[in-house]
Amino acid sequence: MAEKSANEFLMYKGMPFVRNGNTIYYGNLSDDYYLLIKILSAKDEGGIKVSDRVMVHLIKNDPTLKPNDRIVHRVERDDLHSAMVIGVSWLEQALSAEG
Repeated sequence: MAEKSANEFLMYKGMPFVRNGNTIYYGNLSDDYYLLIKILSAKDEGGIKVSDRVMVHLIKNDPTLKPNDRIVHRVERDDLHSAMVIGVSWLEQALSAEG
């Protein structure tokens, strides 16, 4: 379950989950990797906007690389939950391999 921490970031599985418009950043931006999630489209379900196309990127946090070279994995999913499942898996795997 997501919860707010003392620094007011929404936390999910112990990592910050920050939304800015249709872009979500997940993970510690000071770590070697983080997730960049873009909500490409949403539909209205009972007065609530629900994402129906989501792109998730695993980003290597290396400013010496070109932006496209920083993308380690990328996939499109039909909902935020599916995107988070695969993205969190990639992120956990990448961070454990680095540590």
